[in-house]
Amino acid sequence: MRDYNKLISDLDDWEAHNGFEIGPDGWLAGMGSFNLAVAFTSLFWPEFVIHDDSVFIAPFTDHHLKNYLSFQTITDVNKTRTEVTMNHQHLLDLFPNEEAKPTREQVLYLGHSLKDMWQLKLNRDFPDRTMVVSFPEDYSEDLMDYEITFWQEREEDNG
Repeated sequence: MRDYNKLISDLDDWEAHNGFEIGPDGWLAGMGSFNLAVAFTSLFWPEFVIHDDSVFIAPFTDHHLKNYLSFQTITDVNKTRTEVTMNHQHLLDLFPNEEAKPTREQVLYLGHSLKDMWQLKLNRDFPDRTMVVSFPEDYSEDLMDYEITFWQEREEDNG
């Protein structure tokens, strides 16, 4: 069972202020909003697009197209390596304006949760493709090393 009091740094303070255990739902009722909830769906259950038989997080803008063409050149037209690079997201970059540094436990919890959600969504959206979502399992001193990414396995990658 998750220990939300360790994962949500000010949950203990909220519960002490209220005089009883409120849990994450009570904390969300006091701190959250519909705007935040809707915005978080883009992170937790993102939309994906296909471009040139590659899968990316939506939207795929002209800026993304320029990056795609650049990565295709750098990787000798390796679509898998291009997907890995373009789809990667450092977890610390998700909230660059947050004053409090997240704990390792928070980063790992969020990363593993995103990995599960993205894998389910990719499998649902692309049942005809073999999609792989990666989040590191190895320990790292630098929390910036924790990034999530995804790609599709291709025949030419196994040869």
